[in-house]
Amino acid sequence: MKPLLRRLLAWVVVVLAVHACAFLLLRTARGGPFDAERELPPEIERALRAEYHLDEPLPRQYLRSLGGLLHGDFGPSMRYRGVAVRDLLLQGLPVSLAVGLGALVLALALGLPAGTLAARRRGRFDAAVLAASTLALALPGFVLAGAFVALFSFRLGWLPPAGLGGPRHLLLPALSLGLPCAAQVARLARSSVLEVLASPAVRAARAAGLPEGRILRRHVLRRALGPVIAFLGPAAAGLLTGSLVIEQVFALPGLGAHFVQAALNRDYTLALGATVLYTALLGLLSLAADLARRALDPRLEAVG
Repeated sequence: MKPLLRRLLAWVVVVLAVHACAFLLLRTARGGPFDAERELPPEIERALRAEYHLDEPLPRQYLRSLGGLLHGDFGPSMRYRGVAVRDLLLQGLPVSLAVGLGALVLALALGLPAGTLAARRRGRFDAAVLAASTLALALPGFVLAGAFVALFSFRLGWLPPAGLGGPRHLLLPALSLGLPCAAQVARLARSSVLEVLASPAVRAARAAGLPEGRILRRHVLRRALGPVIAFLGPAAAGLLTGSLVIEQVFALPGLGAHFVQAALNRDYTLALGATVLYTALLGLLSLAADLARRALDPRLEAVG
């Protein structure tokens, strides 16, 4: 329990630190949220700055923002007038989570079997898995997305190329986002399974005459999943919150679209809210991955 409490405390400290750094960087960057409206009379610009408390001293602005963070309220968006940042994030989060969850399922469904079989069947299959995973990792996500749209949408006509209208619209984004992750999972699973297969415990099980399938289930997979789960912690945060590029390519109204628009429009509150949300999810999913590793291998509990 103590290691868990320490990790939770560290997560809180990291979220607060990222909030402070992002707040200062946004305020010190050149430009402001109303720079595009310079033609407005000075009194109107002063009224806008007063409405969003930008006329207050910087320490007071930070304390106000910190108080909102502790209550889960980032304030109103400076670009979308009258709309709270929390509402914008809650609108975009389900879309990003749907795409990310599909990409995560795809990565595990493809990567784990491919990596395990590559470790057990050395030769052509192993070489094919390594070559395919290298290619998937080398190609940028927007290149994969464009290729999938050209093939499955324009040439075959099976799937819609963009937009959000149903589950079919999420298949190509999930495939584009999940394929590189599946390649990384396959390479990690292959290396981990090879290491476990060469361990004394597996050699002893084979010497005792245990069936190969039982050895794989009871001795190999349980220990080989550790590195994969450790990788999936931070990787799942990126997948579940969506990819900025993928969401832009497929015109999805997820968190990525809000984050890009907030950066372009100098929307301080929306950019800060999206950054803190990304950080919080990254920490929570990394913690979940660490707990899963400890459940698979109790020896890590003593080390931690």
